[in-house]
Amino acid sequence: MQDAYLLSLATSDPYALGEAVLALAHQAFFQRYVEESSGLDSAILDGEYNCVSSSAVYLLLAKAAGLNASGVVTRDHSFVSLDLGAGASVDVETTNPHGFDPGSKKEFLDSFGRVTGYAYVPPSDTQSRRPVDARHIVGLIAWNEATLAEREADYLRALSLAADAYAWMGDDEARRYLGERAHNAAAFFLNSGRMDQGIQFITRVMERYGELADLLWLLDQARVARLAKLLADLPPADALAELEAARDGGYLPPDDADAMLGYVYGRLAEEAKRAEGWLGAWRTVERGALGWPGSPSLASLLKTVKSNWVAERHNAFAALFNARRYQEALAAITEALAILPDERVFLNDQATVQKVLGDH
Repeated sequence: MQDAYLLSLATSDPYALGEAVLALAHQAFFQRYVEESSGLDSAILDGEYNCVSSSAVYLLLAKAAGLNASGVVTRDHSFVSLDLGAGASVDVETTNPHGFDPGSKKEFLDSFGRVTGYAYVPPSDTQSRRPVDARHIVGLIAWNEATLAEREADYLRALSLAADAYAWMGDDEARRYLGERAHNAAAFFLNSGRMDQGIQFITRVMERYGELADLLWLLDQARVARLAKLLADLPPADALAELEAARDGGYLPPDDADAMLGYVYGRLAEEAKRAEGWLGAWRTVERGALGWPGSPSLASLLKTVKSNWVAERHNAFAALFNARRYQEALAAITEALAILPDERVFLNDQATVQKVLGDH
């Protein structure tokens, strides 16, 4: 920094001073371009730099020299813009020692002032360029480090770096980037089947930052997946309680809710059938249909268990009738009609046995 300040004492021309600062950066610090090397420590201590770290170093030196410089970013690159005053500015391609005012031709002179060669650095992409402040350039260092962390599947470190960048930059773009890293970290938990950890992680992130990216949607998906596993593991009554809690929580999509409902009540119906026969299964599903109106799964299941009970009662009647135990057959079908008086199968059975008894 002291050397940059001393340069400012030698000239007040911002163009000449800006070019001298770039030369200083390459002489004092930059040795090897390494695409993945975004850290200021790597650039200053090890001499390894890329467009982000070299831009950050140049901005620091320019400030020490009293220059007014800012960052510029494109789709995949960053560099510096130097304000020359009176509305004029010049770009600085900090990765190249000859990158001051790219697009202009630089002459190399020997000690006698004779031209010995030229250097030309093409100008940067102007289509996607966007001015940013120095804080943004420094924040890009954390973003690049986060990208490298994700390549190593270290999603929590990537998120930590993105959080630091957001705290430093504080703009909407940094928040979007933080949301993307949070999404990837959450997906890492969920894709590996660690639903409880994923739910806890997303909940804590949202408690700290509010809604980010699609975290709320991911949270609902995780809850649904966790619920699906619980329903298979729990006793039917407990599974129903979990399903009702999910309904009251408002995160269960209608199609998922209906499929899960059919599964749980199928188990409840089977349990009731073992204890009370098909009538018990029918009554169980009927109560469920009242509590979950409009459910296609329960409507279908209700139709099935009711039909099975009707078939069961008809078969019991038929066994008695075929054994010529007509009074018992009439009693059995009368009992069934007391429960379902409009059932055509039962009415036909009643008419058949009454005809036989009348003939006798």
